[in-house]
Amino acid sequence: MRVGSTTYKLLKTLVAPAELTTKSVADLVKLAQEHYNPRPSVIMRRFYFNTCVRQEGESITAYVTRLRDLASHCEYGDSAKELVRDRLVCGVRDDTLQRTLLAVAKLTFDKAFELALLHEAAVQNARLLSSPSSTAPVHYADSPGLPKDTQPGKSCYRCGGSHYAKDCRFKDAVCNYCRKKGHIQRSLPHPEPATTVREPSASASEAQESK
Repeated sequence: MRVGSTTYKLLKTLVAPAELTTKSVADLVKLAQEHYNPRPSVIMRRFYFNTCVRQEGESITAYVTRLRDLASHCEYGDSAKELVRDRLVCGVRDDTLQRTLLAVAKLTFDKAFELALLHEAAVQNARLLSSPSSTAPVHYADSPGLPKDTQPGKSCYRCGGSHYAKDCRFKDAVCNYCRKKGHIQRSLPHPEPATTVREPSASASEAQESK
């Protein structure tokens, strides 16, 4: 195996006080890998496991999956499942669920996981039921027997009636107040009495207004 001078010095240091010639190529590769990518100690891995808590918004399933993954590197052996149960109870970060789990005698991991999932589903359902429902829009239907100008939601600027301006019968009328064509006096906001002198002959439309 050919290596550079830097790697040669490193390997020589790693195998000391033994000689390089006493080690196989596989042993030297393993030493180099452990040097550049050291594995955390078992106590460090167990520290990560025993301080693992459920994150805000994290599902029960996701949290348990993390616990199982961490426990698989802790060399717990046959006790792993029981310790995952303990960590689930301690780190779930839900007071109601935690009290429920603590109240169960002879709680197994499977039972704890089942109760946690049921509690999570109940909380989600309660949140959905308590959310305000959207208000349905109101649709007005034409009432039989009523004229079109009585339908709500329409305001004519020509006369103030409840219809569209394009359908107003006063669209060609001349206003008594401002003498402008296209509307009548009652459509204006609080007009003062007109100061102009009316012509002797009133239009047919103004005659209808005065009635």
